[in-house]
Amino acid sequence: MMDELISRSPSDAGLLAMRAHVNEERLDLSAADADWQRYAKLGVDPGEGFLGLADFYHRQVRPLDEVQALSVVAQAPDLPGDRLKPVAERRSWLAFQRQFSGIAANALPSEVARRQYEAWLKRNPKEPKPYMEYFDFLLASEDFPGAEALLVRYQDAFPKETTFPVRARASIAGRRGTPEEALLIYDQAYRPLWPPELIRDYFALLQQQHGLRAFLDHARSALARNPDDFYGPRVRSTITSSPRTSRRPDGF
Repeated sequence: MMDELISRSPSDAGLLAMRAHVNEERLDLSAADADWQRYAKLGVDPGEGFLGLADFYHRQVRPLDEVQALSVVAQAPDLPGDRLKPVAERRSWLAFQRQFSGIAANALPSEVARRQYEAWLKRNPKEPKPYMEYFDFLLASEDFPGAEALLVRYQDAFPKETTFPVRARASIAGRRGTPEEALLIYDQAYRPLWPPELIRDYFALLQQQHGLRAFLDHARSALARNPDDFYGPRVRSTITSSPRTSRRPDGF
């Protein structure tokens, strides 16, 4: 009956999806695959069609095919309603995120991840998160030249942003060299009005390397000599309100 209906209306995507589900239930997976592929290509919105195909591959535990179908979804034009949403809630962004989750969960080859990260950057060149997540991937893969090259691209895209570049350079130094080298990056880049999260990273590394006492002693001495020029209010607040400074007179 359904075959007859589809033969009369071969471009009816809804009928194809219904038959595809029936074929899945019958475990006729080859027929289901063919129907889902036809369904993906019939719809006016390719994103919706290939999302159905990706869902089928997910149910069949075919992660590489799922990633490839999602790549079409990720590159499809935004839905009209998506344009009013934050970028991280749009269909294309969510498709990329789903790809990376599937790549990691199934340990797919790194080349697959690299292609999708590059596609994510191309789709969202003015969003910092794709750069940051790609950087973390390259760092975890110990591709230090690739991480450094990506950092240059980030700085070209966001020339006024300084927090991530400092963190990134310190991360590369710490992974490729020693924690002391990472600490040197923070020391050389230090600015009095660093944002609080960067100060926390710096202090955490100082504490790991047992250098926090010396830093605080130096900071207090410098603050006493010249309270207006050496440290800004954020750093002064961090030093004087450190939870460890109230335990003992020496600050530790």
